[in-house]
Amino acid sequence: MVNNISGEGLTQSSKEVKNGSWNLDDLEFCGPVPPHTPYGVSFFLPEWDDLVQLMEENYEVINKVKYGYTRVFIHKFIKQLNKKILNSLGLESPYTCFIFPSSRVIQDYLEYSERHAETPEQLESVKAARSDKYRVCPTPDSPFEEILVDYVIFDKCILPLVLGFWQITGENVSSRFAAHCLRMSSNEDENKDTIKSEAKFSKEMRKIDPSKAGLEYEVYLEECLGASQAIENETFYKETIKTRIATGLAAGETEIIPQHSDVYLFPTGMSSIYNTLRLALNSFEPAKSVCFGFPYKDTKKVLSQFGPGCVFYGVGESEDLGQLEKLLEKEKNPHVTLRVPQQSTSKVS
Repeated sequence: MVNNISGEGLTQSSKEVKNGSWNLDDLEFCGPVPPHTPYGVSFFLPEWDDLVQLMEENYEVINKVKYGYTRVFIHKFIKQLNKKILNSLGLESPYTCFIFPSSRVIQDYLEYSERHAETPEQLESVKAARSDKYRVCPTPDSPFEEILVDYVIFDKCILPLVLGFWQITGENVSSRFAAHCLRMSSNEDENKDTIKSEAKFSKEMRKIDPSKAGLEYEVYLEECLGASQAIENETFYKETIKTRIATGLAAGETEIIPQHSDVYLFPTGMSSIYNTLRLALNSFEPAKSVCFGFPYKDTKKVLSQFGPGCVFYGVGESEDLGQLEKLLEKEKNPHVTLRVPQQSTSKVS
């Protein structure tokens, strides 16, 4: 989130981003950061008081927020796909719909919601929730294959449980995946309203290659900046990423030489942490996890809310190490999570 950066007192050159594609004048109140893209990872608040109002849940500010951190703020394309599935079933309030990456994740979500239901009404609604697959069929001339989207239908009273699971586990569907499904399942008229970008072109972005002029704005922008590649080559790109990671780790000081097959990719950093914990819980006799050193906050939430619990040594210094050694002597099979830079666990485990 960008706060208290109105641009006053800055020279034009200091406002400009190095690549010259946008400057602070392009940022709109509660608009995406970076601008000129429908996939902003944060949003812009020009004054400190705006942030205070947001934290105090001033709905005048909240209702203007269109983008945000992907695990915390549900992207509009995901909301639109949720609504599209709900409408296809002829359902309306109090029911709602939410998509997940797989049926396994939905099962994890239902188990989580059942454990954390706070009222008999919530518990009954969790048990009444129903999951299925939504079929996204491409047009006859489309190069893409049919997509099956896993979704769950539930009463709105358990929406906080859904959002809680989505946020702390990182088991998320990406906004680009939702946009792709919407493009495939919408007719041309729907497409104009559903996927249209509201961002303004900067001088750099106005220099459009004529061959790109017929594409939707954000598709052009993604391809122009090299942020996306052809979907039909996804297997090649994933394998390339795994090979690069294994090669990079092998270059370090380690007795174990990681191979391409040792690398697993996950949709988010928290997903890699959550699935590492799942693997430990399913591989050993259930025991408390140990978080040694101060982690990213949601790491501790995952360790605390899944499995038997978590022992937290937040300082991670000599005294804590002594306490950890005593704990290991008492406990049979604790799962130990050491503090590592968040970047190193952001995509793989």
